[in-house]
Amino acid sequence: MGKEKFVGKENIWLKFEGDRWFLRNKSVLGKRFDFCLFLLELYQIKPKNILEIGCANGYRLATIYKKWKSKVVGIEPSKEAVKGGEKKYPFIKFIRDVFENVNLEDKFDLIIINFVFHWIYRENLYTCVQKIDKLLEEGGYLIIGDFGTDYFFKRKYYHLENMNFYTYKMPYWELFTSSGKYLEIAKLRFHHDKHILSTDIDNANMGAVVLLKKQDMFVEL
Repeated sequence: MGKEKFVGKENIWLKFEGDRWFLRNKSVLGKRFDFCLFLLELYQIKPKNILEIGCANGYRLATIYKKWKSKVVGIEPSKEAVKGGEKKYPFIKFIRDVFENVNLEDKFDLIIINFVFHWIYRENLYTCVQKIDKLLEEGGYLIIGDFGTDYFFKRKYYHLENMNFYTYKMPYWELFTSSGKYLEIAKLRFHHDKHILSTDIDNANMGAVVLLKKQDMFVEL
């Protein structure tokens, strides 16, 4: 399917940190238990048209494609990840950019954004939320993985401490459920550092993955 034309304003993920993250993590991608795929299996969801925001080299999309022959689109800022993914998984449509710069016309019945929200620049956060909502079909599913805290805090990103760059931890799924347009189907909390389901977690090491369904939650009175 090939790579989309590169567009949009660059940020640190496009300039260098996307590549650095990919090179640090590529040896484990697709080799650990995948909570997003687990939820799809658990609830017997068989998506036909999928968008993953922050797809790395497409390893998760490749698994979905091979299982359900779905149409798969991935947005990823890392040049190295996209280059490797296009070579290994030619059936994935890659778009090399950050999500806030991308404009798509297609609708999707599944959108995955796994451990990406905490990196999005705060001035772009609601733009991304609005775009996700616009791209997701009514009755479609949204999977959000991120740090599982139920309160708000920021922390210096230790790979970029000299740049005074922060990551932002909060319950991102509530940006959708609080609208009255999304039903929370499931939430799994897990040990982020060990990447296992565990009750031995706290706010320092907690990860969460949440499955939402887009549907009208308002009751007519």
